[in-house]
Amino acid sequence: MTYSNRPTLRGWVASSSDEDTTVLVYACEYAKQESSWYGFTFDLTSHSGDHEWIYVVVDDASGEIVETDYTAYHWLRGRETAPTIYEDSDGPHPVYRVDGNFHHYYPIGATEGELLEVESLGDPETQSGGVYSWLDNGMEEDLRRGAVHNPWLMVGSSGYSDWWTRQGLSWKNQFLTTMYAAGVAGAETADRGDI
Repeated sequence: MTYSNRPTLRGWVASSSDEDTTVLVYACEYAKQESSWYGFTFDLTSHSGDHEWIYVVVDDASGEIVETDYTAYHWLRGRETAPTIYEDSDGPHPVYRVDGNFHHYYPIGATEGELLEVESLGDPETQSGGVYSWLDNGMEEDLRRGAVHNPWLMVGSSGYSDWWTRQGLSWKNQFLTTMYAAGVAGAETADRGDI
């Protein structure tokens, strides 16, 4: 697959003495999202700067990947409790297909994919780089508080259903949830897995 809007993959490792898992937090950063559906462009979901999440949950005792949580449709969470893993000389990798218009993910099984180099998601100590520049440029209004710094809020059977903020009324969340339920504008390829 050739990407005209090739993403930058950013990530960091979240661990806590209060948890029995480690969460590898990744975000693919795209320069833009140009949403089209059956030849029609959706201005409401087309925008500069697009960020899509994948969390890989690793059991601390066994070192096994036990779950993946991912953007299944416009920040609505998908979850795989028995993800199919592709093994190569660098170790295990969950493999997802990227929707070409909307950039959400869906599992495709154990087929070889393209590995992207991982850049830093930012520095939590200085709150600089990566996600911090995104937050400063408007993402803070939309992103659920704690979703990146405490990823355990987003994983497991009790994890939140999406990355959208709950500060006030989120019209974006309501609009996108409705589009997902109607199966339009990219939702026909969405796979929320075990949610």
